[in-house]
Amino acid sequence: MATVQTFDRSVIESYLTNRGLRFFKDDDGDFVVQFPYQDELGCEVILVFCAEGPQEDVYSIRLISNKRIPKDEWERTMSLCNDWNKDKRFPKAFLDIRITAEETLAIVVLEQHLHLNTGVHQDLFDDWTDIMVSGGFQFWIWVHQQHGL
Repeated sequence: MATVQTFDRSVIESYLTNRGLRFFKDDDGDFVVQFPYQDELGCEVILVFCAEGPQEDVYSIRLISNKRIPKDEWERTMSLCNDWNKDKRFPKAFLDIRITAEETLAIVVLEQHLHLNTGVHQDLFDDWTDIMVSGGFQFWIWVHQQHGL
């Protein structure tokens, strides 16, 4: 029987190591996995695995592509994200618009969060993470192949 353990970054690292994924840690200590351009996705994808919150007990996964959404595509892209969110349980998709002095940048972010303050066993964590990652890649296949984004 699996043992429930306290959630911390070692649980994430164990998942990544067990899946054979090459990763690095960013300045915040989050784990980052980069996937190169794939024709079926129409983009590169970066996965970010985080322990967030004041107690670092909220597990978050973000899937971000290198695809920049031009302003004239924002409304259509938001509609596609809404369609995905209405029809699919996870991960949540949204258009992230970032305005700086230098540029306005819009990207699609897929994310999901799981509060783990009571702990988790590795098998459940691994399964949940696999489902989120798979769902994120399914989004990019769907939005690229069926909607030309």
